[in-house]
Amino acid sequence: MTRRVADAAAAAAPLASGVPPTPALPWQPTAADPQRVPAPLADELPCGLATLATDGTLLGANPALCQLVGRDAAALVGRPFDGLLGAASRVLYQSYLVPLLRLHGHLQEFSLGLQAADGTAVDVLLFASSRCTAIEAASTVYDLVLVPIRQRRRLEEEMLRVKRAADESPGMIFQLVCLPDGSAHFPYVSEAVRGLYGCTPMAARDSADAVFGQLLPDDRARLLRALRDPAQPDAPWRGNLQVRSRDGGTAWHELSATPRRLASGVTLWHGHVADVTQRRAMEAALAQRQAAEQASRAKSEFLARVSHELRTPLNGILGFAQLLLTQQADNLRDDQRHRLAVVHSAGQGLLGLINDVLDITSIEMGQLSLHLQPLPLAGVAERALQAVESQARQAGITLQGPALADGLVLADERRLQQVLLNLLDNAIQYNHRGGRVSLGVAMADGAADLKAEGAGTVSLVVTDTGPGLSDHQQSHLFEPFNRLGAERGGTEGSGLGLAISQQLVGLMGGRLRVRSTPGLGSAFEVLLPQAAAALPASPLAATGAATAGEVPSPTRGRVLYVEDNPVNVLLMEAIVGLRPGVQLQVAGSVAQGLDVALADPPDLLLLDMQLPDGDGASLLQAMRAHARLANVPAVAVSAAARADDLARAREVGFTAYWTKPVVVDDVLAGLDRLLSAGPP
Repeated sequence: MTRRVADAAAAAAPLASGVPPTPALPWQPTAADPQRVPAPLADELPCGLATLATDGTLLGANPALCQLVGRDAAALVGRPFDGLLGAASRVLYQSYLVPLLRLHGHLQEFSLGLQAADGTAVDVLLFASSRCTAIEAASTVYDLVLVPIRQRRRLEEEMLRVKRAADESPGMIFQLVCLPDGSAHFPYVSEAVRGLYGCTPMAARDSADAVFGQLLPDDRARLLRALRDPAQPDAPWRGNLQVRSRDGGTAWHELSATPRRLASGVTLWHGHVADVTQRRAMEAALAQRQAAEQASRAKSEFLARVSHELRTPLNGILGFAQLLLTQQADNLRDDQRHRLAVVHSAGQGLLGLINDVLDITSIEMGQLSLHLQPLPLAGVAERALQAVESQARQAGITLQGPALADGLVLADERRLQQVLLNLLDNAIQYNHRGGRVSLGVAMADGAADLKAEGAGTVSLVVTDTGPGLSDHQQSHLFEPFNRLGAERGGTEGSGLGLAISQQLVGLMGGRLRVRSTPGLGSAFEVLLPQAAAALPASPLAATGAATAGEVPSPTRGRVLYVEDNPVNVLLMEAIVGLRPGVQLQVAGSVAQGLDVALADPPDLLLLDMQLPDGDGASLLQAMRAHARLANVPAVAVSAAARADDLARAREVGFTAYWTKPVVVDDVLAGLDRLLSAGPP
């Protein structure tokens, strides 16, 4: 190696003096230059070492440099150093590095790119210094230290990626130093500080007040106490703080940070700040909605209880009034009969109000279930007109029905009748003597959004010759309890009928709309989908009305009535007394009812749904577990009238559901139907 270096030195051209250098081999100790690094130590260093002549020729290279460029020492010594550099680094070396080295005699931390034998680039950090050889003081060589920076590059790139991610994050990432004197600054804060606090990262690094000054006073004081004196060292601190926003309002920031105690009482915090204004608004809205839903449920349950408690005494009032008004009560004077009719009418009005309130509450709670089925238009129109015929006659109103009502409409029969009766009742009440009310049925155009596949739209229109409605009145027409000033007149009502009708039509997949001209009358149109084919009727009726056809007579059989209210028992005894062939037995509790039924199975069960020791549904299920009672028809008799009450009754196997106050004629018809096959 000594001869190789000497030959290379002899062949090298001088840079300035023209005197060829006569250097000694680098890193080998000599008597003249005892300060050289011992060869074994140079060989073991992890960084590259090289010695250059003044003309840039390599005089020597240690194993680490040979490994970096993928060449052995024989291939390197005697060749120009810039032959190991990439194109860009070669330009920098010739135009910048060499002049500086000649001028100053040393360089530090100069970044270059070596090119290995396989063509890959090797980034290194260069340190260089010049020295005179011990052999000849006039001879100058350059010692180079080349430190690979692959890992440093990776770390720098990774740090750059982390910084970019932090700066692009919508939340602010920070490092905060709290000094013993009470001052604080941010050694690092991400770019999000601009949007959150309206200051630059540089301003935050100078003083934390650039950030803290945007907090509301109480929250700022609370935060500073927590930062300067953490309650639990090394434990995370979280808090929500209010900040002045740019629009003059306030925003909510959520801060999460972890402290670390340093020397001399310094506390270093690492943390994150996020704007949670929208989240808190959503949480507040959710809490309000949940509170409203809870209040609505409480209101619904309260109204259900009120309805039940009101229906129970009404059952006795209306039931006995109906019995006294029958032909059998011929011992009443005319004035007594008239007063009794007033009692019955007032009770019916109260019952109607209870039903309306319960309906609108059930609709609001989404608890109203409908049974949609194809219904004949002719039957729908005929039943609606028959129901209001007497009312129209008494008011001096002429009723007109449709000339042709063929086809089927898809709707819930009971609820559609309720809608039509509401509309017809309003048309009669808000009319004048000698006026007209008509119910028209036709196929409608312009309602494609209601059409089912392969079907059209049915229009049912109730038209009157009343006073009509202004635009302002029409805009408030379907608001609950809003009677549009009619409460100051002589017409009675609650203001719920139209609101309920609109909701019911919507639940049936239709639409209710109005056309009105002041002084000329109004037209309320119900648009519903046309049905293609008829379906079987619901297996559970809401009342005990008899089915069409002749009923065998006389009605005979034994009936077990499980009821704990004495007034309801007296009423049922009076009703059943109108059927001499029917025997009534009464039990006052679930346990007593089950014992009586098992001892002597009846032909018909009438079960109250709320009993002192249980409910009618559970009682029926217990009875069905015994073979002797498995097929006995059962009717629910209850003041609970919500849709879910009827649904549960249907699920457990009740044949019918008689809602209190019961209708005497419906109960009698139900007894005739259910006991028609009874014993002779």
